[in-house]
Amino acid sequence: TSSEGALTRGARTVCRHYLNGLCMKGDKCDYLHQLDPNRMPECTTFLKFGKCLDPFCAFKHVAASERQECPRYRLGFCKFGPLCRCTHERLPKDKMPDVLPDWFLTPLLKNWHLVPRGNDLKLSGFEFSRSLDVISSVPSDGAAIPGLPPPVNGKCRYFVMRSQNLRNVQISACKGIWATGSGNTSRLSQGFREVDHVIMIFTSGESRTFLGYARMLDEPDERLFPGIWGEFSNRLGRSFKVHWLKHCSVPLARTDHIRNPQNEDQPVWKGKDGQELPASVGER
Repeated sequence: TSSEGALTRGARTVCRHYLNGLCMKGDKCDYLHQLDPNRMPECTTFLKFGKCLDPFCAFKHVAASERQECPRYRLGFCKFGPLCRCTHERLPKDKMPDVLPDWFLTPLLKNWHLVPRGNDLKLSGFEFSRSLDVISSVPSDGAAIPGLPPPVNGKCRYFVMRSQNLRNVQISACKGIWATGSGNTSRLSQGFREVDHVIMIFTSGESRTFLGYARMLDEPDERLFPGIWGEFSNRLGRSFKVHWLKHCSVPLARTDHIRNPQNEDQPVWKGKDGQELPASVGER
């Protein structure tokens, strides 16, 4: 019978759908298909509100004192909320962990792969500095371009990179990589071999803002995070390493006064992806 099949698989809880006559799995059901008062599932009403007003309720009522502590809530958050079958005891701030384990982030965040791992960070004495408009952790060293490494007065080429969505820019900032069309990739590689610094200024069509600028660190490499750009991967050239020098959020309209003579003197934010800027304009 179906109940014997469930018992042979070690079922411990009665099937809710079986109780309502709605289970269609039969022998393939992982839950028990027989009425056993000792193996009834939990009452969702009692679980959510801590009480049940049905005097004939056949489901199990488990007191909070009999539940185990929720390991997710102990780390700061449990997505199951009041329906969690474990207790939620709030911890003081001094007992909260400094670094969250990977297993906690994976089911919690949709883009969990963008969050830096503890092993990738130097946690000893690092500090966060915040600003409403700009976040930067790289000193300027007196260079024309803030954050530029030596040679600070070396020859530079500047390119405007247009990203249709913020997700790709977030991946770039997190992983330290970028990818663009094959034509742009060839021009960036040529510039990388000819000058000291290739600077890419990022804009987003989704937010209509300038998002900061990064420096090209190496030639494109096909082994560098293949497929990380999702549905865009087939339309892009090989990824290459970049170093973000500054993150910001500046509306495009605030730069209308900065014109690009190499693009019919239009504002710098107008033009195709990979549009090059003269050095005098890029430094602004």
